[in-house]
Formats: sequence, structure tokens, C-alpha cells
Amino acid sequence: MRQALHYLALRLIGDIPQDPFELQDDGLRNEHVAGRKYARGNASLRRIVAEAKVSARQIVLEITERDELQDLDKAAAIVRELCGLGFKVAIDDVGVGHSGLSHLKALGANVMKIDKFFVDTIRDESTSRIVETLVHLARDLQMTVVAEGIETEPQMQSLRDCGVQEGQGYIVSPPLPYAKFAALIEARRARAAAQTIVDGAALVA
Repeated sequence: MRQALHYLALRLIGDIPQDPFELQDDGLRNEHVAGRKYARGNASLRRIVAEAKVSARQIVLEITERDELQDLDKAAAIVRELCGLGFKVAIDDVGVGHSGLSHLKALGANVMKIDKFFVDTIRDESTSRIVETLVHLARDLQMTVVAEGIETEPQMQSLRDCGVQEGQGYIVSPPLPYAKFAALIEARRARAAAQTIVDGAALVA
């Protein structure tokens, strides 16, 4: 699946390798599409997803705030169409790029990704207030909030205190090839099942 998604992103930005399935297996991830390239027709995107035999619901397309959107109205129209097709659209690097609050509202994306800069300094009072503000804004805009680059338990707890409910980073795992990713998920499911049995036994006792 990762290879299919990576190929999909390469096709969208017009950078296609000779053999898409010779891409290095460097782990599952969302795909970044720069703003100026994002506006290239999504009919091909639908076709590529169909050919790859994956569901649009499994794919999150990210618009990075570090790249300036030249035509906000056109970008918003494309985001609406993509969301209508079942894709999720995330705005990446929130707080450090070109986009202001008007961009966040106008684009109509599903996910707000808080930049690692704020995660690294989350224990500062000024940063925590900014993150709390972003969380409240996301709720008003019916967006999910994801914190990027979490590395420590104190960072994770501080983000929780600010209302952030989802995150990603080395605290979970570094990027993994698919086989290791699947093994990680299976191991966590096994531990959760074992803990359920232990908790049930304790209640019976």
C-alpha cells in the first residue's frame, strides 16, 4: 500500500520514476503535496487510487503551510472535491508557514497538524497558550488536531493538557517499512488483548 500511495503522490506532482515499485520501502506515511502543485487535476488522483485498489478513506493528503497558495479559492474548491470523494486533507506545519487564520477557515480541510516547533517548546507557557488556541480553533472549524514530532512523555502529557488528542513521532516509533509496521501493530494488539484478560481475571477475583 505504501508503494501505491508514494507512486500516487509522485504522479500528482509530476515526478514519476521509471518503475514506481522500485521505490525504497521506507515506511507508511501521509503524502505531502505543495500548494502550487496540489491544484493539478484530481481526476488522475481518483484513477490512481482505483488502480492501486486502496480506499480514499485510507489516504490523507497534506497541504504544507510552508508553501504559499497562489489561488486560495481554487485550492478550496479542490479540497471540497477531494473531501467529497472520501479523502482526508490536512494542513501541515500549522503556525510556521504562509497561511493565516483565513486560510485555515477558507480551505475547509479535515485535519490541522501542529508543527514540531510548538511540540518542542510545549512546556513553555506562551507555547501552551498558542496550542490551546489552535485546538479551540480546530474544534470550531470541525477539524482534527494532530501534533507532529512528539519525542517524550512530558511533551505528550503537556499536549494532552492543551486538548490535543492525536499525535505522531518517535515516542511511538521511527518510520518503519511495512513489515515492521504491521508487526508493531500486531504486538500492540496482542498486549492489549492480554491486558484485557488480566483485568477481567482481577475483577472475577
